[in-house]
Amino acid sequence: MSVMPTHPLTIDLVTQRPADGAYVLVSVEAGPWQTDNVQTELRRIQDRLYDCVDAAVDGHLAAKYPESRGKPVVIRLDCYDTPDKPVSDFMKRFAESIARSHEIQRDVVGQGWVASLGFEYNWRMLESHA
Repeated sequence: MSVMPTHPLTIDLVTQRPADGAYVLVSVEAGPWQTDNVQTELRRIQDRLYDCVDAAVDGHLAAKYPESRGKPVVIRLDCYDTPDKPVSDFMKRFAESIARSHEIQRDVVGQGWVASLGFEYNWRMLESHA
């Protein structure tokens, strides 16, 4: 039995990709980050991503968007003015840990709310406004 997090779940955009029908849950992170806060920021992002995983796998996404039931879900992190390498490395490790999680993979198959769970990472440096 799942429960929604006690803190607000922040998904900045939910969209469907026409090419494959996947539902994309987009979380946006804007920097810049202070150098000494990178690990704290990554833990915060990790919490957001786990919330997205839970929302998809436990059926909360399908409750709000019934047409998403049984479709592939992609959780995408769009970053602007954040340190690229630490976030990119973190996203790779996070996606790999979800793929290796027997519990999450069992729930994806067993609960049937999503067909699969994938991850994407986009990074961009915004132009200076100086």
